[in-house]
Amino acid sequence: MSQKKIKGEWKEGRHQKEFGEIEQNIMSVRCLSYNSDYKSVITKDASGKALGATLMQEQTNDSLKPIAFAIQFISDIESNHAVNKLELLAVV
Repeated sequence: MSQKKIKGEWKEGRHQKEFGEIEQNIMSVRCLSYNSDYKSVITKDASGKALGATLMQEQTNDSLKPIAFAIQFISDIESNHAVNKLELLAVV
């Protein structure tokens, strides 16, 4: 759906149910659990509308497991900043 010519269609019953299941899985205890023995990694992203960050931990199989998520919409003034400055703000 990243192409501009493709129009997305949200079917309230089906897609809302699937979104709810994904949301519950992400927020479940087995998914979001911190282990102080593992190395932590912060990923961040920014756009002209919002900042996002994820705290992840490296697992024994070298995969990254999400621990926490954060998002913040930016103000009109902040939207004038370059994206690399916004990404720094996402870490803070």
